[in-house]
Amino acid sequence: MFAKIFVTLLAFSYFTVIFSYPDVETGNSNGSFYYFAYGSNLLAKRIHIKNPSAVFYSPAKLANHRLDFNVYDPLWNGAVGTIVEDEEKEVWGSLWTIDINQMKYLDEQEDLNWYRVKNVTVTKPDGTEVLARTYQEIDNPSKTENGKDLPLDRRPSSTYLEVIALGAIESHLPAEYVGFIFAFPTNGKLASTQIRNQLGYPCPSEETTEPNGYFYYFGYGSNLLAKRIHINNPSAVLISAAKLPNYRLDFINLGDTKETWNGAAATIVEDDETEVWGSLWRIDIDQMNNLDQQEYPYYFAKNVTVTKRDGTEVLARTYIGKTAPNKLKKGEDLPSERRPSNTYLEVLALGAIESHLPAQYIGFIFSFPTNGQMAAIGKRNQLGYPF
Repeated sequence: MFAKIFVTLLAFSYFTVIFSYPDVETGNSNGSFYYFAYGSNLLAKRIHIKNPSAVFYSPAKLANHRLDFNVYDPLWNGAVGTIVEDEEKEVWGSLWTIDINQMKYLDEQEDLNWYRVKNVTVTKPDGTEVLARTYQEIDNPSKTENGKDLPLDRRPSSTYLEVIALGAIESHLPAEYVGFIFAFPTNGKLASTQIRNQLGYPCPSEETTEPNGYFYYFGYGSNLLAKRIHINNPSAVLISAAKLPNYRLDFINLGDTKETWNGAAATIVEDDETEVWGSLWRIDIDQMNNLDQQEYPYYFAKNVTVTKRDGTEVLARTYIGKTAPNKLKKGEDLPSERRPSNTYLEVLALGAIESHLPAQYIGFIFSFPTNGQMAAIGKRNQLGYPF
């Protein structure tokens, strides 16, 4: 599935804050050290719980190691990540600078009964090598031939894997590596309420009936992402991931988009061989006009029946492009004029993770090539881009 994962999605300008290279054991004159994160601490929200001084420095690669999962953590309700020496592999992660006086909090988070401190040399995208502190589980798991063969007791929870993936995107790790993360199976469980509340983790409502004054909306494009839909529809509440059968996800050229997404936008097309996953939102009825205006004049509204994860069917409003693109033949590449920008596809992927769409479908999103462009600065500023 990931053979076609585009390599340009995350080819953004990396942060260029300049630091001297501190000794990881004693800190430098500025009182900070480098930390290489490859698991949940890829995500800024997560690392800032215990280490508020952490500042993202750069993506980085650790050679001759592999990412794996082993020890069960009740906080995450599943196995958590580790790195294992392996000459055939490499691990990507985020390089942080942290105040030296917060090193003890990092040690406490990692629990030195389960992890050992390890100083490693990692390489930034520009080729610069940096000595950094990281953590490795004391007991190394055995290597599996295929990530899909990971034993059940070594599988991470759905929450944990989503947090890693969100952090990987946020840290601008290569798209192929993000796809690799999604190749790991999960145990299908959510993390503890404690960690989900700490992270502001989206917890879909179980409400299935439509209250008075509301309507349901099925978002499959940029409106998968809460930050995006809340720009024009602040009342939107995520209800559930949902599936629309007999349609396919595709992209259409909307003409001059340099002031917006700077590339093609998503649409859905009737196709009895496939299905589209999206987010089901509940929105105040008086904001329907805002949604119409957002999609005008390129889309028309249509009521569709979508199926929630629990099997419940819901009638929802969605929008379909007025021009239906031709279906690609097997092996045919998406034409350049129908390719979304890096920004747009990243927004789709982030929204898909946030809405708990199936990992396989998120991998499918990553398989679309982009035009290599970023969205207009105004659009990126609206979304607080990069995320």
